[in-house]
Amino acid sequence: MKLTCVNWPTHLEVMLAEGLDKQPLKDIVSLIAQTGINCVRLTWATFMFTRYSNVTVEATMSSLNLTAVMAGVTKYNPFVLKKTHIEAYDAVVNELAVNKIMMVIDNHVSEPKWCCSDNDGNTFFGDTQFDPQEWLQGLSLVAKRYRGNSQVVGLSLRNELRGRLQNEETWRKYVTQGATTIHEPLMINLDNKLVYEVHEYPWSKQDAGNWVSQPVNQICGNNNRELDDKASFLMSSQTPTPLFLTEFGIDLNGKNEPHNSYYIRQGTLGVEEVFGILDYNWKQLRYPQFPQRFQLLKRINQDPNSKNMQYYIMFHPLTGQCVQANNKNELEVDDCGNQISQWSQDANSRIRLTGSSMCLKAVGEGLPPTLSNECTSQQTSWKSVSQSGLHLATSDGNGQQLCLDRESFNSSKIVTRKCICIQDDPKCLDDPQNQWFKLVSTNVK
Repeated sequence: MKLTCVNWPTHLEVMLAEGLDKQPLKDIVSLIAQTGINCVRLTWATFMFTRYSNVTVEATMSSLNLTAVMAGVTKYNPFVLKKTHIEAYDAVVNELAVNKIMMVIDNHVSEPKWCCSDNDGNTFFGDTQFDPQEWLQGLSLVAKRYRGNSQVVGLSLRNELRGRLQNEETWRKYVTQGATTIHEPLMINLDNKLVYEVHEYPWSKQDAGNWVSQPVNQICGNNNRELDDKASFLMSSQTPTPLFLTEFGIDLNGKNEPHNSYYIRQGTLGVEEVFGILDYNWKQLRYPQFPQRFQLLKRINQDPNSKNMQYYIMFHPLTGQCVQANNKNELEVDDCGNQISQWSQDANSRIRLTGSSMCLKAVGEGLPPTLSNECTSQQTSWKSVSQSGLHLATSDGNGQQLCLDRESFNSSKIVTRKCICIQDDPKCLDDPQNQWFKLVSTNVK
């Protein structure tokens, strides 16, 4: 099972799933399901279960003077106001389950508030708002409460441990206790499980500014190498095979577009979420092409039970589409559907259309590549180049490299052009993403 999740915050001061003042719960969940998303990472604060279990949503909103928010909830979801925070959380869990959406229940913070900083009291075990025993109590309560719901498929121990208190010995001690605590209410063995979460954002590192001030290929390449190094280390140093859950922050459309909103965040009402997939009113996708762009991420590409031979999908990350050979043997990007073109690459780096003798051949600058039976020239040898590893390049026969490129923003046609920023040049800040293509291995028809 491949999880493709969106995050739904429920851990802030109101302790209520965001957006319920803008749309009916059923409509929001239905919209999530329509995108093809199969999972929600539903956040929660420890204190919600350990200290505020009997407090109603209405009481909390009144204490925060959220008059306009209460009016919105009264209009769209009046049934939640008299519920306790836990009962309101149950309502969201149940509605997601009815729609066959899986959930990873994520312990985001202890104190209900916006996350994350290095001085918010929630950073690491032993911080002012992070008592390990209360944290374990919360994990136990949540595990017991949702163990009978088959759509709850995971419990995340804690979001982004951080700060000056962090150290490996304490981490190992309490993470072990946390995992054991969850498995005991579930009445299942811990066995040989090993799960890691990797969170990657533009601001995650000290050189975060490089995302906009250095070449995109270089930044992408550096991040890919870091992830590969972590995966290789864990694979080689641990007995069980790790499962990776990866969280990425993606601003799809720029900060001038409307985004979904919070009731209150860091003292400000109605804050827009620039990384949200829904509009400010939680009514529709703010980026209509979102489902298309991430369709390959949702697709299961490796089936351990499959007896099919491995082949490649040629993926175009910018559009989320795949390279197809049409009935005229012309290349174009199109939906990664059931009739997807299958590719192979031989020892001489020739990219071939599976089931035929034809290989991919560059003809010249700005011209469409061809599928040719002549597969011995330099123009038929393709290699992954640039630090990102996302350019497929060949020679034009005269010493210049040509890369696959989508002809234009409004065109699905594939051409070859001079490669953009493939050298390690810190001054090359042109956007190469239209030339990004990746051969993705799969054994699923």
